[in-house]
Amino acid sequence: MTNEDLRKAQELKENIRNVDRFLDQLKFVYRLKITSRVTKILLNNIAYGAFNGTSFECDKKLTGKIIIVLEEHRLELEKEYKDL
Repeated sequence: MTNEDLRKAQELKENIRNVDRFLDQLKFVYRLKITSRVTKILLNNIAYGAFNGTSFECDKKLTGKIIIVLEEHRLELEKEYKDL
């Protein structure tokens, strides 16, 4: 394993740890707030009671997936509206 491979592995492990931490909190707090920055999307859980709010910064790949999900959700809402 080269130094570059080791650096990439450590980066991936840290990203996995961050996702796991964020998902663990979402098991208790089901509300999300999406904050759009110029080049990034931030996912924030909405804290209440004993739970602290946390934030997760999305990379470009995940940002693209979130945009696709939101576009599909919009189409579903539009279809539901037209069916009324």
